[in-house]
Amino acid sequence: GDEAAAGVFFAPCTEDGTYNSAGADWIQIKESAIETNRPTALSFFLPSGVTAGTYRLIIKTSAGAAGSRINKTLVRTALYGSVVTVV
Repeated sequence: GDEAAAGVFFAPCTEDGTYNSAGADWIQIKESAIETNRPTALSFFLPSGVTAGTYRLIIKTSAGAAGSRINKTLVRTALYGSVVTVV
């Protein structure tokens, strides 16, 4: 897939979780800030651009469903189920 389109993002949202799906205001977690990236665990350092407020955590990946192969034509998107509040 498009490697530039893949990554971990914080999307500003309303209290009910509505966010701009175009991605123009999303804040990307830099690859160097990702500490753990496994199919069952993800941990990272919060970037300074993420200020107090509510966000949706969005993961875009070109990895296959098993996490081992790279899909060269498709970037899949996963939305974390809960609104994330940064204080």
